[in-house]
Amino acid sequence: MPRTYQRASEKGKWSADALKSELETMEEKRREKKEKKLSTTLESKKINKKPKHIRNIKFDDDDTEPESYSESELCVDDDIDEVDPFPTHEDDICLICGEFEMDDDFQPITTTSFYGRKIFSTLQEAADAIESHEDEADVIVLPPEPDVLTDQEEFDDDNIMESHIPNDVPGYIEVNFGNTDEWSDSDDEPLSIFVSKRPRAEERNPVWEKIEPVYVFSRDTENGANDRLEKVKESLRGYNPVQIFEKLFDDNVFQLMIEQSIIYSRQKNNHDFFATMEEMKIFIGILLLSGYHKLPQQRMYWSLDEDLGVKIVSGSISRNRFLEIKRYLHFADNDKINKNDKMFKLRPLMDILNKNFRQWGFFHKSLSVDEAMVKYFGHHSAKQFIRGKPVRFGFKDWMLCSSTGYCYAFDTYCGKNSEKKGQSLGLGADVVISLLEHLDNPADHIVYFDNFFTTLRLMNQLTAKGIRATGTIRENRQKNCNIQSSKMMDKEERGTYDYRFNCENNLLIVKWKDNSVCSMASNHDFIEPLNYVKRWSRAKKEITTVQQPLVFQNYNAGMGGVDLNDQATNTYRISIRGKKWWWCLFTHMVNVTMTNSWKLHQICASPEEKISLLDFTRYVARYYLRLNNKTRKTNRPCQVPGAVRYDNVGHFPEKIEKQLRCSVCHLQHVEQKLLIPSHSSSAVVSNIIVALNIGFLIALARCLRKPIHPILNEFV
Repeated sequence: MPRTYQRASEKGKWSADALKSELETMEEKRREKKEKKLSTTLESKKINKKPKHIRNIKFDDDDTEPESYSESELCVDDDIDEVDPFPTHEDDICLICGEFEMDDDFQPITTTSFYGRKIFSTLQEAADAIESHEDEADVIVLPPEPDVLTDQEEFDDDNIMESHIPNDVPGYIEVNFGNTDEWSDSDDEPLSIFVSKRPRAEERNPVWEKIEPVYVFSRDTENGANDRLEKVKESLRGYNPVQIFEKLFDDNVFQLMIEQSIIYSRQKNNHDFFATMEEMKIFIGILLLSGYHKLPQQRMYWSLDEDLGVKIVSGSISRNRFLEIKRYLHFADNDKINKNDKMFKLRPLMDILNKNFRQWGFFHKSLSVDEAMVKYFGHHSAKQFIRGKPVRFGFKDWMLCSSTGYCYAFDTYCGKNSEKKGQSLGLGADVVISLLEHLDNPADHIVYFDNFFTTLRLMNQLTAKGIRATGTIRENRQKNCNIQSSKMMDKEERGTYDYRFNCENNLLIVKWKDNSVCSMASNHDFIEPLNYVKRWSRAKKEITTVQQPLVFQNYNAGMGGVDLNDQATNTYRISIRGKKWWWCLFTHMVNVTMTNSWKLHQICASPEEKISLLDFTRYVARYYLRLNNKTRKTNRPCQVPGAVRYDNVGHFPEKIEKQLRCSVCHLQHVEQKLLIPSHSSSAVVSNIIVALNIGFLIALARCLRKPIHPILNEFV
């Protein structure tokens, strides 16, 4: 303990506040005395040389820094005593040489604490630090790293409700201390107003004119998409639903599930777990069945109650085996973790499915980019909240789909991507560019997206890549466009439109008044010929026709593929829930694969062979559940409810075909092994006869009250 604290404690018992105040006063006096003594000593010695252990010393105007120092000119230990002749602490620092001796209680100053930022592991430590600090503090609970998210929870899968969500893996707690006295109003101003920003080349003085658009693209797309569509029909003609499903959810996926599940079981010290391709397909079949045959709990599928149990499920695999596979199911090795990827546990599966979805190329002309939400109520740093959506909480998936709803590519939004290289165009624009990077022939397709993604820079980038694109655009993103404002157009009649064209960037912006004003940006589409749509007029109380620019008609026809896919995916969504954070994403991928398979079947099948999504899912599920042809041993029927047993109505004994063993005795039965060699049936019968005769003779001897030996001799 430092000497100052020792002297304070020798004065007697102090209260906590009084002791703290006394210590602060003593420390302040000691510091002032030391600084005064030090300044006097420095003036007397006129020290103007750079010591060995000091870096970046600021010299006065009259002083000059020597170019080099000799060994004799450097600070030595003898100078320390002269500079600080009254060391009161063992950890006093010498301001000349910068060296000090640390005691056991010394804590070095870190960069986090020096700049007012401290990181704690527990909430109690953070609370104690805040109470002991006078300034205001901001508390931030940092999310855990991706590699520390747990794969286990302490509750049952059947009890997962919105009010009972998996426990979060705690991260670090960061506390930022600030001095409110030194705060200025200018601190609230963004730094961007003090920095001169040079406009980019594509943003400098764009010229917008009200002229007929003239594009570098031809008016019509090429026929490459239709040619690829014909190849898909030819390659999948005559395929049943299972064969089409396994074209997307192929053996590589099942093999990945088997290999990584076995590796994970070994990491959990279970060296007896193995899985086969047949068991994995049965596992997927049960998941698909739960989408259209929902039960409150997953264990009820194996129930013996006649109103709960599903025979095709209990006959395909045992309940314990299903739960064991679900427990060890994995898609990535936990020993090979990518800390920069929050989806590392599902990344191998996502890569395989994305590749399989595009194995025939892009065989649709119209493509759309949009977001889809996967419902999730647990704790994860990638979970999103979107107000006004049917699914408000969950993971956000970026999807590239055709106008009919076939998914070509998808990815899960994980926040800021630290691995992204190069200049960013913004979140929405970067998503569009990344999803379209596998587009084989851009001249064959047209891409549609909404105002979340559309920017002028994105449209210019797509034009440079040769990609036709159309999207709704927000008014604050129409930089320097002298088109009529939405506020003014809102006063016009329904059907009014205005447009401007940029010849340099080949970009058209159109505003159209419908129920509200909508803005559209396109690098290939036109305004005429005008289309006429029917709308209800409140003023006239009748249906009227309203003119509509061509670009809006084409947008309505090409946009909406992601919504169609999401609607079909959630129609028969897998109902078996899991306690692992990635379970909902995995089941969503299975449902998306099923939707894509059904879309392919609708394309390739004849009109007579086309079936609904429900029948398609049932076909695949029943096929997988019948892979196990072995007859499994079943238990006796369940017990009859007491209200039925004791109602005194129609109870008669019935003869059963086979005698059964008591269930209680069967559980308590202990098999005893014979210690003698087995005998034939004839030998056993003869032994029984001999035993009966001997017993008869013994009874006869007792009745006659004679010894047994004479009787045995007479008998022999």
